[in-house]
Amino acid sequence: GVSLSQLRQHGLIQLLKKANTDRAHKIVVDYSSPNIAKRFHVGNLRSTLIGRYTAKLNSSIGHDVHSINYLGDWGRQMALIIAYWPHVRPSDSYWNSIGDGERVRLLTDCYVVGSRAVESDEQLKEDVRNIRKRMEQINTEEEAENEEMKEWKEIVRISMNHLNHFYSLLDCQFDSWMSQSDEVRRAQSLVADLLHKGLAATNEEGTLMKDGEGFHRLGRSDGTTLYLTRDISSLLHRNALHNADEYIYVAERAQRNHFATLKRVMELIGHEDLATKITHLSYGRVKGLSTRKGRTEAVEEILENGKELAAEWMDKSSSTKEVSAREREETTSKLAISSLVLTEMRRARNSDYEFTWRRAFDPSAGNNALFLHSKYSRLCSLEETNRELMEGVNEYPILEEASSIPLISSLLSLHSSALSSSHSMESHELTNSLLSLARECAKAADILSVEGSEENAAKSRLALFHLAKRTMEEAMGILGIPLVTKM
Repeated sequence: GVSLSQLRQHGLIQLLKKANTDRAHKIVVDYSSPNIAKRFHVGNLRSTLIGRYTAKLNSSIGHDVHSINYLGDWGRQMALIIAYWPHVRPSDSYWNSIGDGERVRLLTDCYVVGSRAVESDEQLKEDVRNIRKRMEQINTEEEAENEEMKEWKEIVRISMNHLNHFYSLLDCQFDSWMSQSDEVRRAQSLVADLLHKGLAATNEEGTLMKDGEGFHRLGRSDGTTLYLTRDISSLLHRNALHNADEYIYVAERAQRNHFATLKRVMELIGHEDLATKITHLSYGRVKGLSTRKGRTEAVEEILENGKELAAEWMDKSSSTKEVSAREREETTSKLAISSLVLTEMRRARNSDYEFTWRRAFDPSAGNNALFLHSKYSRLCSLEETNRELMEGVNEYPILEEASSIPLISSLLSLHSSALSSSHSMESHELTNSLLSLARECAKAADILSVEGSEENAAKSRLALFHLAKRTMEEAMGILGIPLVTKM
């Protein structure tokens, strides 16, 4: 374990780095990676939050981390939307009057309705096949753009604006963005090379690679690429760029067969070393929020609902400080986002759950974002009230009073939880320890008063609370929980 003086001298993150005796690894983390032309939903959110935590925690313990957002912007879904769009496209005047969020909703609806229609419409099926084939030819052969490619580029642009809105809200940045469309040419070359080497063969079903009694399909009979083939070429490209020790894919548990196949194909094509570097960091399913209008998976609608509940709590709460309209809007947004993040970070990664705001804005719950922020903002207020004592706060000796022992134990326990979490990549360990620290801060603040105490006792207590605040900030930073300094 570590001592209080070590935590005070180095801080949580520096101590985590010191505790990691392995050499620094180069780690590539692929997360979020949504499909375009679809609303940002709770599944995307779960991948984003778990992936960001994984990247931040690995970086905190000293690894060299590169994060990738790999967009699903290619394949049959794109061809289907382009083929069916003329049947559902609104008027130009309406389309031009709405924002990108509403446009993505219409594109999502187009895909849902088109998917039903294509089951019984042979002409539409043929149109989808032809569009997909033409798009691949243009992408591969650098032919002049046709109308379909122009439509596809516009869908990508609209979707990127929609996604960046959420990444901005969540304060989530990626080191690089990649996309499936970038891989078409490389995937085509890969398949041609495998055919040339005799590692694959073509028949009426497409391009197949034999594996014992079974086989892996690497291309369609019309020569177009598959999701698997594009993933193979993307991994080879990533390895050429980064030569990493590990390639982590944060993806739903349901994709485990896909990643098992990806590993197996890498072995079959002679990249056994690369196959061992693939890690599928899986997570369970999450159901959207049940509302008066029905269940919604859309994060936009869930967040709006959360902001309304946060505003109601602020109106009813006697403890909230007088804030301006701008501060109020900022605080309700941060509370809603924090509640989303904390709800996820408190869960075991592979658990299945249904999202709910129930008790999210109940200050007596003791395990929600509202509780966490109220205890953190109280520490901010304590420092503000005792501004004249803050200079030199890091040099004041911390006296171990009987009433301060539980808080000190909780501080050291949080470091142990962060260390344990860095091995398991389970955020709930650190989150629950952070909530325990907030509870101990609240208890200690009621007993260990700074104001009116003898000077040495006041300085010692302020120094302890300052360390608790600083440690909470570091833990909240790793978890991706925004700070609310004034409630």
